[in-house]
Amino acid sequence: MSAATLERMVEDLRAALVAVAHGSPSERGDAAVVALVSEVTRRRPDLTVRIAYLNHAKPSVSEALVELAVEGVRRAVVLPLLLHTGYHATTDIEKAVAEAAALAPDLEVQRAGTLGPDRRLIGVVMTRLQESAVLPGTDATVVLAAAGGSDQERINQVAMTADLMRADGQYAAVEIGFVGGAEPALGETLESLAARGVHNIAVVPYLLGDGFLTGVVRKMAEEAGAAIVTAPLGSHPEVIDLIVDRHSGIAWADAS
Repeated sequence: MSAATLERMVEDLRAALVAVAHGSPSERGDAAVVALVSEVTRRRPDLTVRIAYLNHAKPSVSEALVELAVEGVRRAVVLPLLLHTGYHATTDIEKAVAEAAALAPDLEVQRAGTLGPDRRLIGVVMTRLQESAVLPGTDATVVLAAAGGSDQERINQVAMTADLMRADGQYAAVEIGFVGGAEPALGETLESLAARGVHNIAVVPYLLGDGFLTGVVRKMAEEAGAAIVTAPLGSHPEVIDLIVDRHSGIAWADAS
């Protein structure tokens, strides 16, 4: 391997990382994103890491990319801090990257995939359950409370995650409840379980941060009489692993 090739490989691995959050009307939600990205920086201190937002906060994705270009950065990976695909992870980010390309044509940008579905996320869910004393092998019914949306692929990916948990057979049942824009809605799932006489219910906010949606999940679970609501996935080491892996897994084209 030539010195030039080795140098380019190192450059590829050190491409700047733009971590893209949805953005939250809740200050706690944004604080969770900052905490998550801070852990990524601790893991990879050699990286230039920036946060960008799709809604509610600044900078936008295109603004963050242009700022990097002004600083002399040549390559950047745009990585959505989202558990599953959807309009935000595809169309919104694609538009933002195109806007940045028009303003900073010398910056080479690649888009990484979303964090899920991935078995490591199931491991994080299991950890959050055990932290709430919901142990494997019990008769607990786990409800994954996920962000809804109109994108069918997102719904399918959440269902895939639930199927993987069911296949592990650690809990009596695994159900899904969406918050906003998809069926089954979380309230309907909790009502259905209550009607069937299921009382040992653990609701997992299948979300990264403890923001607005997590608050909605807690309120709905409380109203339905579900005594156990775990913490969201947060800055668990496995989540950090996923972010780092998505960044390092980008395949850059050779220089012409």
